[in-house]
Amino acid sequence: MSIVLSGATSGAVTLAVPAEAGTRTLTLPAETGTAVVKNGDGDVTLAGALTASTTAKAWVNIDGTGTVAIRDSYNVSSITDDATGVYTVNFSNNMTDTNYASNATLQRENQTANYANVYGSFATDTYSTSAFKIRSLYIGVGDSATGYTDSERVSVTVFGS
Repeated sequence: MSIVLSGATSGAVTLAVPAEAGTRTLTLPAETGTAVVKNGDGDVTLAGALTASTTAKAWVNIDGTGTVAIRDSYNVSSITDDATGVYTVNFSNNMTDTNYASNATLQRENQTANYANVYGSFATDTYSTSAFKIRSLYIGVGDSATGYTDSERVSVTVFGS
């Protein structure tokens, strides 16, 4: 079956498909269009509206204390607890190259002193298409206390191709 639509260049068209199993594909003739496809699980796929450079390729929310665990994630298969405050994030699907950008935010509970919590890595740390290492550090504000620390919440996002 084929449906041809013509007329105005703006507005929305909604196609309803029978409630049966199978693949549903909507192909637009130009890259300027936007296709939104929603499957039975409520997952939405956008084509033509978002680009590789504007969407996160992976993200993870980690409980970095005790037995380290993933709270929720996308495109992260596992994490490795390498040492106090040192974790390796492993991708489910590899990045295409090592030019991706990663960033993290850290949260420590019951912090009793003025510390800045920072995320970092060393040039010798793992940074490959399949995984990268992050370090959770604290830096004393007003003193010289520094070190690695397990963080209650480590939130990481990755952008790239």
